[in-house]
Amino acid sequence: ADNIVDIDKGAKFKQSAQIYGGHSIGGNVEYNVVSIRKESGIKDGSRIVGGESQEGSAKGNEVDVDADALEAKIGIYGGISNEGEAKANKVTINGGTFKPGSPIIGGRIGLSLLDATNNTVTINGGIFKESQIIAGESTKGSAAGNTLNLNGGTFEGPADMFAGKSRDGSTVNNIVNLNSRGLDLSGIKIWGGFTSDTAQDYFTGNTINVREKNIKASAIYNFEFLNFYIPVGFAPATDKMLAL
Repeated sequence: ADNIVDIDKGAKFKQSAQIYGGHSIGGNVEYNVVSIRKESGIKDGSRIVGGESQEGSAKGNEVDVDADALEAKIGIYGGISNEGEAKANKVTINGGTFKPGSPIIGGRIGLSLLDATNNTVTINGGIFKESQIIAGESTKGSAAGNTLNLNGGTFEGPADMFAGKSRDGSTVNNIVNLNSRGLDLSGIKIWGGFTSDTAQDYFTGNTINVREKNIKASAIYNFEFLNFYIPVGFAPATDKMLAL
């Protein structure tokens, strides 16, 4: 717990590096931080994880990526648990280029029946090439109360983004915030909740908040609440809040 990994310019990595803030087989992994700085040298096939536990829970772990930190096909995970819960883990991306096949996930559950809750992914900048971005994901449990913040970035589709995703469980009370003027997500499908088991609830309480104008997306799915906050300077004759 409470470990800090800080990778700065000049670091040298081989292909497929495995970088962990904390890792445990049987115990909980909590409040670890991995920070990736400018020109980190991380290469394709690498995996960056704030905290991972096989049998315990992953809670409050974090990965932060600075602008111009990397250009690679990598996986970034705030917290992962195979048999426990994943709660309140965070990923914040400020820049970098993410090649196709680069999952970015706030909190993830493997085989456990427990839940992925209150995890957050925040995108402030960067280039994302067909990247799958998920705030909270569970295989057998629910994914609830997770948040996806889109404050900037360049996104190349086709790709899907999920606030909450599960194979067998429900996905409710998740939030997507679209906060960047002119954000182009025209190749991106945005899901409040998604589950492969359609008998589960994938709709209740899921919310999308649109806080800026002239945002584009391919489609949005499974949101009970759509909130539009009209910004200063909005011109009804020429502007749109969200175009699909």
